[in-house]
Amino acid sequence: MHSGSRDKDQALKVVTLSAVQQPQRPPPYFAFYVGDVQKRTMDMNGTEFGAYMLLVMYYWELDRLPAEADMHQVARLVPKVWRAISAKVVERVQHEMPFLDAEKVRIRDQHMRCNATRV
Repeated sequence: MHSGSRDKDQALKVVTLSAVQQPQRPPPYFAFYVGDVQKRTMDMNGTEFGAYMLLVMYYWELDRLPAEADMHQVARLVPKVWRAISAKVVERVQHEMPFLDAEKVRIRDQHMRCNATRV
């Protein structure tokens, strides 16, 4: 094995280790397919849609939904309004969670492949 190959192997190990050792932060973005979102939320009014999007963004950042007692604050609604729409909104967000998780994995894998090819 010559020096060039060894250097390349060592660089790949450094990239791989640094990626594994870093805390897994969510990508700073997610794919927002306008047509898909519109189709899935057509039955929501503006208040429901706003709460839905805020909870989706919360889930994207923290990999969990807020505690039930805090959801109205994340949704930026007074408790009375939140109680009236919470079942519909939470159900819809929970339906989206597996897709959001898969999107995170896809973006992270793509990012790691890009970083690995730069070495």
